[in-house]
Amino acid sequence: MDTFYRKGYYEAGMLLHASENIVTRDGATVITGRYTNTGNGNIALFVTKINPIGNVVKKKKLTNGLDNAST
Repeated sequence: MDTFYRKGYYEAGMLLHASENIVTRDGATVITGRYTNTGNGNIALFVTKINPIGNVVKKKKLTNGLDNAST
């Protein structure tokens, strides 16, 4: 979890809340949840896939109904 947080979504003033962790057939983990900006209260949803050693493979962030990122 700590590796995912640092590599995936770390920003100062952000509070991460992961709600689901799913292990895939290839040994990766898909994590879903939300994070909150503690300064302004904005909330974003996320879906992230990490490989077995903690590297981010794909990530997607949704804020205000808009798709903001993916790799």
